[in-house]
Amino acid sequence: ERRQAVTLPYFQECLDSLRGAVMIAFPEGLPEWDDVDFLLKGEWEVDGRTMEAFDEGAELWWAGKQMEQNQDKKLSDYLGKNDKTKIVAKLQKPGGGAPQREPAVDEKTQKEMMSFYHKKQEELKKLQEDDDDTHLGSGWADPRQLKQHLQGTGGVKWK
Repeated sequence: ERRQAVTLPYFQECLDSLRGAVMIAFPEGLPEWDDVDFLLKGEWEVDGRTMEAFDEGAELWWAGKQMEQNQDKKLSDYLGKNDKTKIVAKLQKPGGGAPQREPAVDEKTQKEMMSFYHKKQEELKKLQEDDDDTHLGSGWADPRQLKQHLQGTGGVKWK
């Protein structure tokens, strides 16, 4: 429980140690398209912003709430005591307000869900239009057929 703010030099020190670990694990280097390679080279962007955009400070947002800085609050005060909790927090410039909310489902999944819904609606319309009950008079649709067959009275006709 150090309760210290994360500073840019501390962040750079963590990046340097990560860079060393990657050099040990991958002596020939990471592929050019790898996200970790972009991060370690300092060429990464998040929503068009780089780390230099946060030099003057940043606000941490989670669940539409700003996490206050320089308070005697722990992360568990915001999230609870469950160690297995996973959150997605966002950094914003000071005074920038709450970040834009992410959609619950991505665009491709939403299109698939909508097409499935429309197909289901069309099937239900066809079933409602085809309200034909002529099959109820057929012999195979008689609910007493099993009983008559077991008792042997299926072929008896009364006059």
